[in-house]
Amino acid sequence: MGRKQTRINTLHGHTIENLIKLEQSNTSKYSRRALRAVIMRYQGIDIYNITNILGVSRVTVLSYINSWNSLGIDSIEDNRGGSESSFTDEMLKDITNILTTKDPREFGYLSSVWSINRVRDYLEHKYGRLYSSETIRQVLISLGFSYKRGQYHPTLADPEKQIAFKKNQKDTKYCRRFF
Repeated sequence: MGRKQTRINTLHGHTIENLIKLEQSNTSKYSRRALRAVIMRYQGIDIYNITNILGVSRVTVLSYINSWNSLGIDSIEDNRGGSESSFTDEMLKDITNILTTKDPREFGYLSSVWSINRVRDYLEHKYGRLYSSETIRQVLISLGFSYKRGQYHPTLADPEKQIAFKKNQKDTKYCRRFF
């Protein structure tokens, strides 16, 4: 004997027509899928067919149905993340302004080129918030900026550059020449 199919216990006071309208008007992909799975299962469609139609796994369909049975309409709310950004419009405008019109040396940096770490340090100094480099990178991309990493040059590739580097080396109290 096979395993008993999971079923929809109750529509929690809603009608199928009401759920279909709610599905069609909802903008969240998660909510539309969950409602579609509930509607289809309530109409007697097999879970295997639901997974094929929706393109999700059996476990996902079962979680939609079990959540619906326990929570009702609250189960279609997508609570899988999507936290609010702590970047304000002022900060985004400031980033755009400094990257397009300012030189990092004006803010005490030794380089004349903005990097992700310099932008991060600038934001920490000005706004008192520390962001990861990845967050800064994603914000810069969302603002339409791109960046280039420095090109790697192997040190052993060009003997002339090695000699030129050795000629520029200076003796200090910490480092003495041995050649």
